[in-house]
Amino acid sequence: MTAATTGFVGRRAAVGGYLLLFGAAVAIAFYVILPVRAGPVGFDGAASVLYYDRLVQGRHLEAFVGTTPKPLLTLVYGLVYNAFHDWRPISWLAIVTFGLSAVLAAALVRRFAGLAGAAFAGVAVIGSAPLLKDASLSYAVVWAFAGCLVAGLAATGPRPRYALAGVALAVAALARIEVVLIPGLALVVLGADWIRSRLQAQPRPDRGLWLVLLGLLAIPIQLAHDWLLTGNALYSESVPSLGSAGLALRGPATWTVLIFEHVLNLGVFAVLAVLGAVVLWRGRHWAVLVGLAAMGPGVAAFLVFLAVRRIYISSRYFDPIDISVMVAAAIGFGALAVPSLKPAVAHLLDPARAGPWARPVAIVAVTAAVVLVCSPPFAPTNRALRLTIRGNLDIARNARDALPTIRKAVEAIPGVTDWPGPHGNASAALLVPVLLEPQFMVDLGVPVGQVSSVLPATIRTDGSFPHVGQIVFHDQRAEPDPAFDFLEVSTPTTIGKIKVTPLLADPASGFWVDRIDPAP
Repeated sequence: MTAATTGFVGRRAAVGGYLLLFGAAVAIAFYVILPVRAGPVGFDGAASVLYYDRLVQGRHLEAFVGTTPKPLLTLVYGLVYNAFHDWRPISWLAIVTFGLSAVLAAALVRRFAGLAGAAFAGVAVIGSAPLLKDASLSYAVVWAFAGCLVAGLAATGPRPRYALAGVALAVAALARIEVVLIPGLALVVLGADWIRSRLQAQPRPDRGLWLVLLGLLAIPIQLAHDWLLTGNALYSESVPSLGSAGLALRGPATWTVLIFEHVLNLGVFAVLAVLGAVVLWRGRHWAVLVGLAAMGPGVAAFLVFLAVRRIYISSRYFDPIDISVMVAAAIGFGALAVPSLKPAVAHLLDPARAGPWARPVAIVAVTAAVVLVCSPPFAPTNRALRLTIRGNLDIARNARDALPTIRKAVEAIPGVTDWPGPHGNASAALLVPVLLEPQFMVDLGVPVGQVSSVLPATIRTDGSFPHVGQIVFHDQRAEPDPAFDFLEVSTPTTIGKIKVTPLLADPASGFWVDRIDPAP
């Protein structure tokens, strides 16, 4: 067999392997998420469609919505929803991106850690709880991860395409703004290297490397997006502060300890990640090392900075750290070798005896077993995670089933579509579980202020809140507090100074659509 033929066969095998990986990732994610009857699009994804609608309408966002605008999701999700008027295609697209990220991660890691590292990366992406949970709600991390992987592949190829890497980073940052830490750190490294070369009279770095800084274009694009959306170019910067008001917050020292403990809890992955960082350092693979450093230690430092600013930190903010550890761990795993076992393994898997596919199949199988055992935890087999994802699906299904009844009831309220609508939940026409607010704003085409939620502590049965005329959608899974029990009726029921009139009651599914009427 000639070298050219061998190379061709190798490329065909690699493409086949990537297609199998893509199919497996998509199939597993689809099975776990199951977006068939409904698309479980989370708050951020639905809010992105809302932002798209306001931009297309040429209107400023009329009231605060508690999620930072993400221009990439605004564009992609806005176009998809308005093409189909259905949330499911958005969920399907997120699942496809999840599958693509598994392939991209495997392709990138293979350049530094061979087939074993690639298999580790691909299987680890499938088993990543942060990525699978993110994809299940069509959130932004999976999009940012895919963009970063494209940048890594572009910057580390035989003929590096630094401009493409910079553009890919900009796109990724328009999904998660933390990604600008990568070109930001690259700027520091390139600047230091340029100064060193000047002082030591050494050859200057490749000028093309500076094109990676195109990733910083995400900043002016984000500013322009916010200005068009709200009239305030710094709106995104203000969202975390506004959303943190009144919440119990931990200090920077506490978060430093929590971040350290979180990384330690990654166990074997954390140990392998250290080895992966050493491999990249010794191999002078600066592009990937800078990216992992920015999304790992860089994001950790950013979280401590948020704690200093007294901003609420969600557990989802740890996702970039977990993902960077996962990629570094794949590189570290691929670098492992046990010299004393090499002769025995080579004899056992000799292509002349076992066939040409024995060695790659064995490597993939052993690697998959290692990832399954060492994952913290392996997401598709984690019962708690699957129950959470399935619970979100049930809530989305109930919202879809209740929508026709809700639409008819809301449209009967005079002035419900008048712009810009009321301010404050006491004046809203519709009360829904908090995570469904932007979804119903979009589905009903009403101003932001016409859809709100209710905290258990604010519920009164004296007619003050909820008040007469309001429509209430209650879902037991989304609102399990006993304070909502008075809404779970199948016939008109007087409670205090109000009468709860069920417009749709489905106790089996656990949801009710009620109208608040005056007590007789």
